[in-house]
Amino acid sequence: MNLSRLILLFLFIIIVNCEFIDYGIEEIASLILSAGNSDGTIAKELDPDSTGDETRPIEIDVSKANNEGQLMNIKQIVPSLNNLEGKELDDKFKKLYDLSKRVFNTFMDGEEERGDEIDYVGNVNSYDFLRQLILTKDENESIGICNNNLKTRIVFLRNDDYNTMMKKFIYESYTKKKGKFTNIDINNFDKLDQTIQSSWQSRNTDGIPSDNLSKAIAIKCIKTRACNVNFEKIKDNEVNNYLDQISFNIVETTDLENNLYYSLIINNDNTLKIYHAFTLKYDGKLYSSYEKFPSRVNDYDDISYLVEGYHYSVNEETNEIEREGISLVAESGINLIVRPTDNKGEPILLTPSDYIVKDKNGNIKRDSISNIALNSEIATDDDIKNLLHIKRKTYYNIISNKYSSKFASINELSKRFLNERLENLYTDPLTEYELLNLNALHQIMGIKYTFKDPLQEYQDGMLHHNKNQEIEFINRVSYLEESRYLSSFTQTEINFNFRDCESNDCFKNFAYPITYYDLEETLSKFDDYISQNFENILKKRAEEESSGIDKWFTTYLTHRELINRNVNEDMMEDLEMVSQTLIDVMQEEFRAYKSRYELHQQDESFPLTEDDVHNARTLDEMLNCLGESFNAHAHRFGPLRNGYQTTNDPDPGNQSIDDSGVEETYLDLYMDSYGSTSSEENDENNPSQDNQNNERSRPVLSERLHSLVMDEDIPDSRLEEEKKRLKKKGMKVKRILEKLKIKNNDENEPANGSEATFKLDNAIKNKLKTIAPNDKKIQGARTTPESKIPKSTNVFSLKNTLGNLSSLKDFIVNKVFSKDMMSLIGTYIKYELYSLAESQQTATDEMMEDLVDLRTQLKEKINRFLDNEDLTSNRLNEAEHLVDAVTTYNGIISFTIRLEPESNGGLNDQLEKIDPEEDEFMEKVEFLRNENLLDGLNKLIRNNHEKLGIIIEGDINDFDIRERLNSGVGSKTYKFNEYSESVEPSSEDLSKLLNIDLDSKGEGIAYIANSGKPEECADIKRSISIKNKIHKLQSPVSRDQDEIDENEVLSNTISRTAGDISGMDGRRVESYERSTFRTFSEYLESLSYTGAINLDSASNGDDDSFQYSSVCSFEIEDSPRGLFDAISDGTTNAINEVKSDPVRTEELKNNIIKSDKRANAHLENLISNTSDCVDIENGDTIDEQLSTLNQFSRGMDSVSSANANVGSDFESTINSDSVSRSSTHLGARNELSKEKTKKKPKKNGKLRKLLKKITQKLH
Repeated sequence: MNLSRLILLFLFIIIVNCEFIDYGIEEIASLILSAGNSDGTIAKELDPDSTGDETRPIEIDVSKANNEGQLMNIKQIVPSLNNLEGKELDDKFKKLYDLSKRVFNTFMDGEEERGDEIDYVGNVNSYDFLRQLILTKDENESIGICNNNLKTRIVFLRNDDYNTMMKKFIYESYTKKKGKFTNIDINNFDKLDQTIQSSWQSRNTDGIPSDNLSKAIAIKCIKTRACNVNFEKIKDNEVNNYLDQISFNIVETTDLENNLYYSLIINNDNTLKIYHAFTLKYDGKLYSSYEKFPSRVNDYDDISYLVEGYHYSVNEETNEIEREGISLVAESGINLIVRPTDNKGEPILLTPSDYIVKDKNGNIKRDSISNIALNSEIATDDDIKNLLHIKRKTYYNIISNKYSSKFASINELSKRFLNERLENLYTDPLTEYELLNLNALHQIMGIKYTFKDPLQEYQDGMLHHNKNQEIEFINRVSYLEESRYLSSFTQTEINFNFRDCESNDCFKNFAYPITYYDLEETLSKFDDYISQNFENILKKRAEEESSGIDKWFTTYLTHRELINRNVNEDMMEDLEMVSQTLIDVMQEEFRAYKSRYELHQQDESFPLTEDDVHNARTLDEMLNCLGESFNAHAHRFGPLRNGYQTTNDPDPGNQSIDDSGVEETYLDLYMDSYGSTSSEENDENNPSQDNQNNERSRPVLSERLHSLVMDEDIPDSRLEEEKKRLKKKGMKVKRILEKLKIKNNDENEPANGSEATFKLDNAIKNKLKTIAPNDKKIQGARTTPESKIPKSTNVFSLKNTLGNLSSLKDFIVNKVFSKDMMSLIGTYIKYELYSLAESQQTATDEMMEDLVDLRTQLKEKINRFLDNEDLTSNRLNEAEHLVDAVTTYNGIISFTIRLEPESNGGLNDQLEKIDPEEDEFMEKVEFLRNENLLDGLNKLIRNNHEKLGIIIEGDINDFDIRERLNSGVGSKTYKFNEYSESVEPSSEDLSKLLNIDLDSKGEGIAYIANSGKPEECADIKRSISIKNKIHKLQSPVSRDQDEIDENEVLSNTISRTAGDISGMDGRRVESYERSTFRTFSEYLESLSYTGAINLDSASNGDDDSFQYSSVCSFEIEDSPRGLFDAISDGTTNAINEVKSDPVRTEELKNNIIKSDKRANAHLENLISNTSDCVDIENGDTIDEQLSTLNQFSRGMDSVSSANANVGSDFESTINSDSVSRSSTHLGARNELSKEKTKKKPKKNGKLRKLLKKITQKLH
């Protein structure tokens, strides 16, 4: 897990200042250097909006979310550059660049300024105090936190109950029983006296370090002087406090044979000494002493001496902070703020003129600033607007502090500039020299965070946990992780782009920091803080903000109280649902508050009421509390999708493709493009069986995915939509690829899935280039050369992510919050079935039983839902969960229908879908959804009736829109039971209520929603989301396209002011008619080369059915056969016209291939829609669909025959890509038609096999 996120979770309501002067100067220097060229000019990119080769400063997304929402260049980011142009801008940036280089050269011993070659490694290592501790006797070899040839990790152990127990065990054993350890090997803890063993309390769960390693460390410590010296001469009444001031860090390295080495570092705050106590080697079986690095001890002030290379000093005579290049902060125009430490008094805003220092001639001193800035931090937007009384509508302070909820951190901005320059061919490229400079700077930052505050007289040893500095420790680790990541990122890019790692010319990444957090202890501390401070916090906030925010925090406190209640087992599900509901409410309202606040920040004309959030710090507090609620819920009931985790990965070295997001992205892309179900994969790509884990492993079909992305034929009408979709997928793959490259830089072998990910990244970029030839940004995307793509295993496994289907059944059926993962679960199960088809294997009996049992359990759950006539708020949660679960299950069965029967042992013949219309299930869901919608409308109208012009007589709270509904045109009534019904508002009802003309009910709902605040729209948004889910659950034939369109328009309208709506960002839901019309139209569009098609005249006949003759350029029989005959004739004529012209012949070949792919897409769409109707629609409906399939298949036969006239080479090309068609495919259709007369036949074997035959022929 990226620890930079943990700051949001564990800061709670405390904001701990980290003096900017101590750490921020390198960050500013890094930002300037990453945005500039080595000659001091601003790095440029090809202007995507220009018609020629004009350039502009590189733009990056500065938002926290990094979703291309706020693009800015360095001129807009750095305050002192904002209003400059031309030479003035160039000169100012050159000055900032030179100052940034001066900051960098501070650490390089002036070598560059003297013209010497820079010794990057030697200079950086000279500040790394770890190398003074883990050092060979001859001092020729050492281990540091960076520039190692070995993978390195640092484990910062917390002084939690377990590690406190371990220290007490060492103390008691050393002072009272050390003689009993004399002949005990460090691996033989179980050979100690039982009395000694009984004082050791093993972990109940996995932890850091493992229980076995902890025991080995304890025994070795008791027997080693450099360790046990820390546990002697302690007064009996001071033992607990004394041990609390001793902290352990473990430095772990991995050699080329994958042996592990653990070096124990002890920080003793009692004696102010730091020790390398010993190093242990682990060969995978046993621990042993490793004497290469002997024990060493240093005083804390030795660290101060070593790191004086930070070159800070405070000149008491001049009252200045002196350091080379320090005026970079002021020259950048950055405003600082000094906050009162006792929460009393006003903060002091420092503009550059307040802290800049000038010499006697009035020139700015480039190496000094006033020490008034000593305890400052960067001011936020709110600080500047409030204290400088800025009245303009927009004010952006992009270089903000680490707590900004709006903008990325300074380090992250630097990285985004680097990404642009590394990934875009049309930017000023980065040289190895520039990357080496930045890498050294990032390493220095990481070293500084590891060895604490350089302006303190005494260093606090190496960064370590102290119970009295919990929040500071967490902050510092998160900052260290950010610097570590940047250092590893730049090191990886240096190695990948400029070095030959096979000749040992490469270094491993900066040491990976690892720590963990005890949830129970953390919550306990938080409870204490809340009980002591919350009343005062609310009281203080009440002076600034209204009860609306207080109400949110009251909801949070309610959740905190409920989640810790002890309840009977039969109440657990209810408690879980309440917890989930409260979190949903808090999350929805938080997003609404945040959305309105940010809109106001961008445009002050956007109104904020007294109930809204008025500063970013309140948003931070809310986010912290929300994160804590996520964790508390996850701890008791299991994880929330997209929730916060409570630990960073205890073993990132063992991360696999499965838990890095690669697999989910692959499956998402694959199933998104799913068409073919047969394969001619090489044997080396066949799925293998992992006997050790009894878990199916399957290949990442990288070549198949590559071809799916590249070969998909996209109609012109969908190019823009497809471009957005692929860019979104590309962003996912890009993030995964970046992490894999960094991981690979640390490993002896490329990580599983690396090769496939590189290839998929290339495929997406190349596909985007084909569909967006005029987009310069896309055309400039850099692909990875084949020679640079690492060779790796590419295997999927479900075990690390979701487990097997058997273990998922209870989760799917009984856990309401499983709805958030349902789509992913369904995709995984489909891929499991697909893997069987790929390898020509049959489904296992266990899988069959699991799927059958899953259906049985879902049916039972539905029956319990139907039998329960209680109407409570929880019923909607239950209904939504069931809709998601049934949609997932039915989707799995539809998928099996499209698999060849030979490949899965007739699996799909034995499985049956769940009919959503059965037993009035859908009507009850619609009832609950509509009631939720009406409740939402009531809330909005009561709060905004004057704005809406609605007259309410009597008590406003008694208003109920239900009394104004008269079941007008377009209205529907849903029944839950014989006593309860719910009327859906019609456009007529809403028009009368609002006294305005409306074209649809959606327009009326949107009108009401837009009158209120975003948080008031939560119920409306949820109703829209559930309606979309209902459409997905329905069979394509049953879907009402007008309803779908109206819901989508309503969603788009409301999301503009109230935020995105869950579940509305995927591919559009379509009815059978719309879907069929779309793919058929796309096919007809591709036939313009025949001269037979004229889509402009397309129309329906008298019976409202499609008139085939209307799209033909000449008179034909009005039937599919007549149309296809015309297409065939047109194709033959076109071929005859170009026979003597090779250029036109080649063009015609490409056109025919393109139209053939569109024909494939249309037929696949018909098959997909038909399989979605199986078990649900009646026999006549299926019969009509099969008839359409039959007609289309026959028609394509005639077109294929016409293609043969172009020549044998051309014919083979066409046939390899085309539908293999035969009228005999559907020979059993009449027999089937006679059979299917029931509403829902129990068996659809013949129908399914028929569909399979068509699918088989298709591919």
